[in-house]
Amino acid sequence: MKRKVYLRKRIALTVFLVTAALSALVAVTALLLLLLLLPDARLWASAAVAASFALSLLLALLLSRVFAKRLVLPLGEGAKDTGVSYTELSHLYELLEKQDAAIEKQLLSARRRQEEFRVLSENMDEGLVVVDRHGRVVSANAVARAFMEEGNEGDAITEILDVARAGRHNERNVVHEGRYYRMIGSPVLQNESIVGAVALLLDETEKRSMEQYRKEFTANVSHELKTPLTSISGFAELLKNGMVAPDDVPEFAADIYAEARRLLTLVNDIIRLSRLEDGSRPYENSEVDLYATAEAALSTVRPAAERMGVTLSLEGTRETVMGAEPILYDVIYNLCDNAVKYNREGGFVRVYVGEGETGAVISVEDGGIGIHAEHIDRIFERFYRVDKSHSKEIGGTGLGLSIVRHGVAYHDGEVSLTSTFGVGTKVTVTLKK
Repeated sequence: MKRKVYLRKRIALTVFLVTAALSALVAVTALLLLLLLLPDARLWASAAVAASFALSLLLALLLSRVFAKRLVLPLGEGAKDTGVSYTELSHLYELLEKQDAAIEKQLLSARRRQEEFRVLSENMDEGLVVVDRHGRVVSANAVARAFMEEGNEGDAITEILDVARAGRHNERNVVHEGRYYRMIGSPVLQNESIVGAVALLLDETEKRSMEQYRKEFTANVSHELKTPLTSISGFAELLKNGMVAPDDVPEFAADIYAEARRLLTLVNDIIRLSRLEDGSRPYENSEVDLYATAEAALSTVRPAAERMGVTLSLEGTRETVMGAEPILYDVIYNLCDNAVKYNREGGFVRVYVGEGETGAVISVEDGGIGIHAEHIDRIFERFYRVDKSHSKEIGGTGLGLSIVRHGVAYHDGEVSLTSTFGVGTKVTVTLKK
């Protein structure tokens, strides 16, 4: 159909030009003859020739349209049915129709691929810029456009693309609005010749944070393991060299035992935390009675609470959730253990289990020493201690609340903490039922 319209226009234009040229030739010839025969009627002759020329052009336009339509009619879609067609051109006509269909199909496929590429690139977290061999931007997604609107970052992208268009792969690190990005530029080759360049912007903020997190964790683990091991090694060396009086041997043995227990507790906490962080599912989910689990956790910390004169209480209703019972026990136990350890003589620990607006709720409240406001945001970090000296006295590893956070995340729950220094702390866990 498109070819037919195009052909009709070309024929119409050709007929019009030929007819107009002939009309102009006739008009000029008539003007010359009138001038020769009637030299005193030049104005009248010119007007007559102009009018005849305009009439000729109008006639040429009409004739061109009629001739074009009649010439192209045999090429129409119904030409074969009506019997009006060019037999000599039938094969060519069929070939052109097939080509039209193939071209239309290719265009639709190209548009579809272009739309898919646009949707994918616009929804990428990374920035993507594509330029041609002259440096003109062919495509840029939203992230890349935001960068290119910035002065320094936009210049950096341009420089990377210029280097890539020269045939060299290159990279650069930039900081934008407090986040770390790596820019990568690469040439685009076609038949071993450079036809453009592409730049990719990768957000490496989380990667850098994790690297820093691992470094800090390694340093903290090394320090935490070194402290009890140094004590054990020192006590054992004194006993080995006979530098301890017989009456003091039980005391040294008790110190070694206490440090070994502290070391074992730390290793067990690290193992628990690693299992929660590696994304694996070490336990099968089952129905867990949170009230019964809280009773078991309180029974474990009761001896320590009695030594400090801390009153334990459990309130609420029996709530059941689907989850890993060992992990939920660790969550409640660590909350209760911290509530007892960081309490005061004659204090209290109240545990509540019930139904909340979005699921089952477990809260552990104490009347202990509390936490300063500046520490609350970091209290769930590994090895973070508000009072390191007090933590050493009570034997804390600094991993309890981190285990709580990861254990709750394991069950797609939420945990929140409120505290007032000198008054007490309350931690609330919400789990989906």
